[in-house]
Amino acid sequence: MLVNLITSVGIVKAGKAVYALSPDHKDNYLFDLGIQNNCVFIISDDLKLLSFKMKPLPVQSCNWFLKQFPL
Repeated sequence: MLVNLITSVGIVKAGKAVYALSPDHKDNYLFDLGIQNNCVFIISDDLKLLSFKMKPLPVQSCNWFLKQFPL
């Protein structure tokens, strides 16, 4: 019911893919979402993403995040 209400008054816009070079093609969506939403960084402990050189956004580890933004 709530979904029907939101879709009746909102505009549904599908995101467009903008990045296709991540080391694992299944991770491209992370960069797509980050780019489309003007993110400053991505948090991931995936070693391939952390060491990837051609990333459009910085990828930081969970430990880095917790040190920068303690809970």
